[in-house]
Amino acid sequence: MRNSWFLMVIAAVLAFVIACGGSEQTATPSAATAPVPAAAPAPAPAPALVAPAQVAAQAPQAPAAPQQAAPAAAAQQPAPAPVAAAAPAPKAGLGAGSKAVSMVATPDLRGQPKMGGNLRIVPQGSLKSLDAQWTTLIVTAHVARHTEEGLFQLDDGFSPQPMLVNDWTTSSDGLTWTFNLREGIKFHDGRSVLASDVVGSFARSGDKAGMWKRMLADYGATMTASGDSTIVVTIDKPTGLVIDSLHTNQSFAPYIVPEEVWSLPRTESSQIVIGTGPFKFVSWAPGDRWTAERWDDYQPRSEPSSALAGNHTVYLDSMEWIEIPDLASRVAALVVGQVDALDEFKADFAPQILDNPDLNLFINTPGNGTSVWLNHVKPPFNDIRARRAVQLAYPTEKALTAAVGDPAYWTLCTNYIACNTRWDTDAGSEGHYNMQDVEAAKALIVEAGFVGFKVRVMQPLDMPVLPDLAAVTAEILEEIGFEVDLQPMDWATLGTRRADPELWEAFHTWSGTGRVLGPLLNTSLQKDGWFNKYQDTSGKMSELMAAYASAGSPEEQFSVWEQINAFAYEDIPIVRIGDFYPPLASRKWVKGWNPIPFPVMWGTWLER
Repeated sequence: MRNSWFLMVIAAVLAFVIACGGSEQTATPSAATAPVPAAAPAPAPAPALVAPAQVAAQAPQAPAAPQQAAPAAAAQQPAPAPVAAAAPAPKAGLGAGSKAVSMVATPDLRGQPKMGGNLRIVPQGSLKSLDAQWTTLIVTAHVARHTEEGLFQLDDGFSPQPMLVNDWTTSSDGLTWTFNLREGIKFHDGRSVLASDVVGSFARSGDKAGMWKRMLADYGATMTASGDSTIVVTIDKPTGLVIDSLHTNQSFAPYIVPEEVWSLPRTESSQIVIGTGPFKFVSWAPGDRWTAERWDDYQPRSEPSSALAGNHTVYLDSMEWIEIPDLASRVAALVVGQVDALDEFKADFAPQILDNPDLNLFINTPGNGTSVWLNHVKPPFNDIRARRAVQLAYPTEKALTAAVGDPAYWTLCTNYIACNTRWDTDAGSEGHYNMQDVEAAKALIVEAGFVGFKVRVMQPLDMPVLPDLAAVTAEILEEIGFEVDLQPMDWATLGTRRADPELWEAFHTWSGTGRVLGPLLNTSLQKDGWFNKYQDTSGKMSELMAAYASAGSPEEQFSVWEQINAFAYEDIPIVRIGDFYPPLASRKWVKGWNPIPFPVMWGTWLER
C-alpha cells in the first residue's frame, strides 16, 4: 500500500473525496470548548486591501525597471499541465464517515507566459520573523524560498539537486567531499557569493538543521572554505547522507546568506533579507504584508524547473503576501478578486471554491502531519506518566473532525512520518494510539501528583486547523485532571513564544510535505532537536537514529524505522494525532502555478 499510493501521488488526476455529511464551522473558536460541527459558512465581506506604509528592506538596491522583453525562447513553450494528485481517503479501518467520490478536473494552468503584474497571495498565518535560520515557521520559509537559495534544493521527487553548486568530487575513501560554486553568483546587493558565506551560513544553522546536525554528531563533519569558490566537507566515516545534509528542506534551513546575517547569533532573528533567489525582498509591514520584486539580474540554472530545483524563471513584476487573519474573509477576498491565491486553508471552504467557475482548487498531498507538542524540560510533561496520560486519553477522531471537518480531508495515522507513503507502519501503536481511555489517563495523573496542575495551551487563532486542535486538547487535558489555561494568540506570537520553554506546556503545529524524506528530518523525535526539547533520557532514540543513518539498504532502513516508530509510542516525544490534506486555491487568471508540493511563484504569470 505504501508504494501504490505514493505512485498515485506522482501520476494521475487531481481528485479528492467529498463527504456527504456536514462540515465544521470555521469561526474563531471560543475558550476551551471543542467547536460544534456546522454547515460550511458563507464568506464574510471581503476586507479592504489598503496598501500600508511599508518598512523598507535594509541595504536595498534601486529597483530595476521591469523587463518588458518576452521570455527566453525555451521558457515560451506552453506550461505543462501540473502533476495531479489524489487526496487519499482514510486508511481502511481508520477512517470516519461515509463519502461520495467527486472528480475534480485538473486546473488548466497552460498558456503563453507573459511578463508583468503583481500577484497577491494570502499565507497560512502571520509572519513574525524573516529569518529561516531562526524559526521553522512555514510563513518564514515562504520568504526564504523566493529570495534565498542553498547549495542543493529538492525537486518534485524530493531528491536534492544542485542549486548554487556547480560540481563536486568525492575522495576514494569517501571521507572528503569537494564542492565548487557556480561562477558569477551574486547576492541581491551585487556582492559575489563566497565560499566563506557558505561556511558561515552552515555554522549559523549549526546543530539545529536536522540533517546537517546528524552529520556533525555522527560523522564528525567539518566544512571549510578553500579559496573563494570551493567548499570542502570532511567526515570521519563514509556515508551516503552528505548531499542529503546540504539541502534547504530541513529545520533551520541552511540558506546561503551574506556575512551580516550569518555572523548574527543564532538566537537573534535577522531583519535583513539578502539572498541570491529570483525574487528580491522589498519590504515588510508586520501584521499586514511582505513584498518582493523580480530580480532581473538573477542567474537561473539551465535545468528544467522542478519544485525548488532547476530553472526559476520569474514572469511577475512583484508579489505581495497579504495577511488576512479571518479565514472566511480570506476566501471572500479570493472570490471577489481582491487577492489572486490562497495558501492552505480550512477544508470547510473547499466546496465554495469547487462551485465557483472562476477559481482553481488544489489538494496538498501527501498532506500535513499533526500532533500535540509537549514541553519536555519542565513539569508536568517531563514526566512520562503525564505524557502517557495525554496519549491514552486523546480523542483523535474528535480532534480531526473539529479541526479539519470533512473526513475526506483527514486520516488517522499510526506512523510518525506520513500515512499512505512508504513509511506506513503500525509498529508500537497498539494500546497507545487512539485509545481514548480517559479513566486510565486520570489514574496516571493522580499517581504522578499532577491533579490541578496548571498547563498553558497556545492557540493561534489566525491559522487553519490549529485553533480547533488546541480547543480539543484543552478540553481533554481538563477532563483528565489538569487546570488548563487556553491562551489565544496569533501564529507569529506562538512562533516566538515556543522558543522559550518557560512560557508554555503544549501547542500544535504540523509537519509539511518534506516530512516524507524520512525520520532524520523529523527533529521533534531527536534529542533537543526542536521546540518540544525531547530529552531521550534513555539514549535509545539517538541510537536508533544513528542506526538508521548507517543502514545499508532500504529494507534495513525500514526495519530500523519501525523500531523508531515503536519507541516513539513508548517514550512519546510528541502525541501523534493524524494527517490532513489541506486545500489551496487561485483565480483562474493565475497561470503556471502548481502549488504542490511547494507554493512558489516562479513559472507563474497573470492573465487578468
